[in-house]
Amino acid sequence: MNNSEYNVKTNGDIEPALQMIRDTICERIENETDKNICLLLSEEVLLHLLMNGSSDIRVEAVAGRRSCVKIYAPGEPDELFYQTKETRRDDLQYSISRNILRQYDSRIEFRYIKNRNIYRISPHNDKTDSLQEEILDFYDGVSEKEKNNPLGFLIWLAKKHPGMAAGGILFRTVRHFAALLLPVFASNIIQIFVDKHTFFDRSVYLNLLASCIALSVNLTDAWFENRIYQGFTRELEYSLKVAVVKKLQALSFRYHNETSSGKLFAKLASDIQFIKLLLYDYSTSIIFMVLDLIFTAVVSCFRMPIMLVVYGILFLLDFFMIRGFSIPLQKSKALVRAKTEASNAMFKEMLAMDQMLRANGLQQTETKRISHSFREVQIAANEQDNMQLTFNSTGYGLAQLFRLIILVVSVYFATRGYIEIGSVVLFLSLLDITINSTQRALDTAPQITQGIDSLASIHELLSEEGTEKNGTITLKRPIKGEICFKNVTFGHSEDKEPVLKGINLTIPARKTTAIVGKSGSGKSTILNLILGLYPKDSGEILIDGIDIDELEKNSYRRSLAVVLQTPVLFASTLWDNLTYGQPYCSTRQVMDVLEKVGLKDFVNNSEDGLDMQISEGGLNLSGGQRQRVSIARSLLRNPDIIIFDEATSSLDGESEKEVQAALESIMSSCTVIIAAHRLNTIKKAQVFYEIRDGKAIRYDSFEQLERGLSQR
Repeated sequence: MNNSEYNVKTNGDIEPALQMIRDTICERIENETDKNICLLLSEEVLLHLLMNGSSDIRVEAVAGRRSCVKIYAPGEPDELFYQTKETRRDDLQYSISRNILRQYDSRIEFRYIKNRNIYRISPHNDKTDSLQEEILDFYDGVSEKEKNNPLGFLIWLAKKHPGMAAGGILFRTVRHFAALLLPVFASNIIQIFVDKHTFFDRSVYLNLLASCIALSVNLTDAWFENRIYQGFTRELEYSLKVAVVKKLQALSFRYHNETSSGKLFAKLASDIQFIKLLLYDYSTSIIFMVLDLIFTAVVSCFRMPIMLVVYGILFLLDFFMIRGFSIPLQKSKALVRAKTEASNAMFKEMLAMDQMLRANGLQQTETKRISHSFREVQIAANEQDNMQLTFNSTGYGLAQLFRLIILVVSVYFATRGYIEIGSVVLFLSLLDITINSTQRALDTAPQITQGIDSLASIHELLSEEGTEKNGTITLKRPIKGEICFKNVTFGHSEDKEPVLKGINLTIPARKTTAIVGKSGSGKSTILNLILGLYPKDSGEILIDGIDIDELEKNSYRRSLAVVLQTPVLFASTLWDNLTYGQPYCSTRQVMDVLEKVGLKDFVNNSEDGLDMQISEGGLNLSGGQRQRVSIARSLLRNPDIIIFDEATSSLDGESEKEVQAALESIMSSCTVIIAAHRLNTIKKAQVFYEIRDGKAIRYDSFEQLERGLSQR
């Protein structure tokens, strides 16, 4: 391994440090992307630190199997990946750095030790999410048999990571076995005292030493188990969440339309948590119970074999009780989860419809509807609670009965001289351990059924086949943006009449095309087909002469921008909303675009400027401002095709004029497609289509369109 160092002083000369990185690491990296990203991130971190007043920065390049760049900067902990109110709008490089570092933060590991910030930059993506990729690969190749067996995932996981699975079981076994030995040593000490009437004996010291060793082993193994196995289950929890997100991104638009968002949220919020608990907490209870029963059986064989009969009876009773309760408990848990998902979805709908409900005085009606949903959850949960209470009470009653039997039997044999007093103490201690572990196992049995049900829920999603079809052809940018529909037919379902019936239309490149029609005529459907969100039933959709089915969708969509009727804004700064997904935007670019859409004065007059906080949905902005922010974000993508889907239909007259002016400023720079109700929005378009009865009627001028519409 070769190391090189360079100190960056306050003059800000970082080129020698970057050259050192090139010489030490980058020449050994074959992948050009990895090499460029390593240099880029090193440069941006150094610039970021210098601009925030850091001095005497040390850069270390480590070459070898785990090559990396380490940057050390003295001072307080640096908030590298968090937006601050002090963003310098005039500082071009700072703005670029912020977005670049956020995009590639998986390659940067940050630590803070003794008044020193340490950044470790990996030329390769060291922090790869390999486990999530393994999970997705597993479900991509899952067979029909495995689709009906969610537990097959756990079996696959154990085979894929045998060391982690075996290590976790080994650590747990050794840890708990060490704890089980403590009562044995304690009973030995008591028996020695009864026999010899002295505490100061070599045998006592040996048993005390053995107790200390067992306790040390227990504590040490507990630390290793927590560090290794629980760390793995935490990683699995994270990977499952990311795998679910990636799967949802890959599933078709039709799947999302047909699936409740509340149901999907429940999978991410609770199901994965139950799976993690199943693998660690719940399984621990079962393992400990099994170990306790085995250990008690072995000790009984040596001290009093007849005790095996009593323990065997308890085990059989527990087994049949768990078996009898597990199936109805699992069904009960599944019912509660289904009711909860439906209730969550209804509650989310209520929040989305809040303005409409208030405007129409329907709050009480909606409250009754939601209350009824909550009541159904409550009834199902009460039934589940009653079943679980019966289950726990039965288990507890059996455990207490067993305690009494063991006490009577052991005391009887002690009075007959068959066992020693120390053995009575040992049996009672083992009894308490066994009862407690059995009771914990009984208590977790319902949670285990919940974990298995959650596993089935996640399994159902990840094995879903309705993924979006993707091609392999990548269009080189800038694309021309000519779009042709040839005899395209599309319907949302087989049992309904198609929305589009052999439609033909051509959207010329670098011109503005307007699409009009009644609500439900298929305008938005055409736009969704252009975006590749829906698969056509028949016909061809050509983008610059290439069938859209053959295009690599993500690459193609990066050349598009979409402005919806309801702008999508999230709770963050204006800068973050504008530059979302655009790592290389500069302040100057942002301000130029804001000037085009008529927001520059608004931003300059704001106290926080680009750092102004936008509320969820942009509710602290006017309708026109929200729409213009959405348009500005689209323009920053530098799109070759921009789509406006009813972008002004919900605006007042003044806001519509502002948005219209923004539209006119971009109509000559790319292919523009406007779906609209209001004709004054599309006056400046060059090509016009009316969608009627599943067909497209073309007009070559706005006047032709007006005459055609007036004749109906």
